[in-house]
Amino acid sequence: MHTRAAFPEKVELSSAHPRSLVSIENHEDNVVIRAGRADFSSREKAFLVRYLAAEGFIPERYHGLTDHDSDWSSHLMWVVDRSKSPVGASRSKAVRQILITITVAAIIWLVLMTFAFLHAPR
Repeated sequence: MHTRAAFPEKVELSSAHPRSLVSIENHEDNVVIRAGRADFSSREKAFLVRYLAAEGFIPERYHGLTDHDSDWSSHLMWVVDRSKSPVGASRSKAVRQILITITVAAIIWLVLMTFAFLHAPR
């Protein structure tokens, strides 16, 4: 009896170098890796594939592949998905925090100036 190893259908991981979210989709005959940025070098791609195979996220047959192998391009697809990039989300969060800080500082300054003018000696 031939049994097929169970791999997760879809997994999302975060990568530190380069900083990006990575989504792995296992299909019957191929694996799709969606990254938020396009700056993964060939070496980083190979390392990530070996890691995913060693940890059981993708089939073991991808463990020894390099980007020069024909199986690499036919069974392992890399897709750049800008929606997975954390840069836009963190940038808008930073702008929101700066605006809140400036608004709170302006309100405090206004309250202090009002207090100073109301209690100034005549």
